[in-house]
Amino acid sequence: MQNLEDRTLVRGVATKLRAFIRSADGKKGRTPADLGVRRLPSTESNASRRIDDPEIEYRLACSRSDFLGAFELLQTRYLEAGLADCTAGACRIRMMPYHRWEQSQVFVAEAQERIVGTVTLVRDGRYDLPICDNYEREILAAREIGRVGEITSLAVDPVHPKPAEVFGQLTRILTFYARYHGMDFLAATVHPRHAKFYQHAMGFQVIGDEVQCRQVCGNPGVAVLGAVNDRSKYRRRWQDYYFDGVFPRSEMHPRPITADEHSYCHSLVDQANLYAKSTAGMGV
Repeated sequence: MQNLEDRTLVRGVATKLRAFIRSADGKKGRTPADLGVRRLPSTESNASRRIDDPEIEYRLACSRSDFLGAFELLQTRYLEAGLADCTAGACRIRMMPYHRWEQSQVFVAEAQERIVGTVTLVRDGRYDLPICDNYEREILAAREIGRVGEITSLAVDPVHPKPAEVFGQLTRILTFYARYHGMDFLAATVHPRHAKFYQHAMGFQVIGDEVQCRQVCGNPGVAVLGAVNDRSKYRRRWQDYYFDGVFPRSEMHPRPITADEHSYCHSLVDQANLYAKSTAGMGV
């Protein structure tokens, strides 16, 4: 149970977030409840595909190969960026505890039967959002205003000629999915140098101080929060990505990792751990 000091701090952060929401031009005094959740029309349309690279398919992960490809890409990119422990390099994949949760949805970009991008949305649910490890008060404050989801486990293969396009389309389908499932806000922990992009392009706001994140080997991170339903928050050039078009309802149904898929992926982690233990101190 929160003590009085915690509750006071949460209310203070919530007041700042409400001011952030009201700051949009032409929307003074409007809250997420006033803005409403933009539900997808019942008529299916190909409009959602109109800016897609024809060589890339963006979708919810739906098979063992999808999840394995996503987790392998995460491990590769995080190792290259110094965000994963190099002593764990023998492990082929980066699979976090929240990837097992039913409230988590992995998205992938596939080109020529290869996963070239991935991102995960964790919705508020049975388990707390991962971001709460470092920013519990800030997320509690956001919850006083609306429903929160978290963007995490983002990786794009740099060998692809259009990495920015892959990033844009992955976060696009994630945003449509979040909106369809009633999210009001998206939160993320990002490197401080990336925070300005989220602020300028997507209207996110920094809501927490810089911290050292143990999940990425102590690298720095800051919490950002953005409105899912307020088009005016987004820079004009990004508004088409995040608001125009329609995804078929069939593509918005949750598809969490199954027990069998998780068991297979987890077995790779176990094998890597056993190998690391067996070679410890042997100079291998």
